[in-house]
Amino acid sequence: MRPILIWIAMAGSLSLGIGAGARAAMSARETQADVNKAVLSALPKGEHSVAEIGPSAASRMERCQGPLTAFIMGEGAYRTARVECQSPHWTLYVEVSLVRMENVLVATRSLAMGRPLEEGDFQVVSMASNDVAGDPVSTSEAIGKEAAAPLAPGETITRNQIVVPLAVHNGDSVIIHWTSSRVAATAAGTALESGGIGESILVENDGSHRRITVIVLAEGRPPTEGQPFILAPQ
Repeated sequence: MRPILIWIAMAGSLSLGIGAGARAAMSARETQADVNKAVLSALPKGEHSVAEIGPSAASRMERCQGPLTAFIMGEGAYRTARVECQSPHWTLYVEVSLVRMENVLVATRSLAMGRPLEEGDFQVVSMASNDVAGDPVSTSEAIGKEAAAPLAPGETITRNQIVVPLAVHNGDSVIIHWTSSRVAATAAGTALESGGIGESILVENDGSHRRITVIVLAEGRPPTEGQPFILAPQ
């Protein structure tokens, strides 16, 4: 009888070991790192380096037994990712921010309204585009322009804070341009607003009478593909 008792004891120990292992497997939780990896794989390659993925409830979910899949919802700088696991079945929603860095001008001293900007009045700072309230301007665009309002040290200098000389006036006849990788087209139009170089204005296509927004560009400045534009007169 003794060998039988030993066999029963060993079987009991083995059964307990399997149960503990199963319970451990069931208690394993998903990781934020795997969720982030799934979200990044769903983004276009050019957006990987500028994506900031928010926290999720991954630690509350059972560990996925297969690959996670993610779907990006929305457009623009702020989006939502839906992350799914098939076994066990669960879904998470994660906030995604696309933080693009761009060079902006920041005032280094107090500037009075109407004062022409000089090179020493500002410095170039790399800043997340989400934190810039307005359309940034370059050094060449800012120098010599008058401040449209008082500026304090540390304040970003955007297009609406400088006086941009008008290049196109309301009622002017203009040529509307479209360019893309496959086609370039032009149409006669009429300006419905006044604007300076780098500003967007409303124009009307003289043929279709359709109103569209175009950007005013200087001769020689490359346009953005697909963006309607007009050239400022010399």
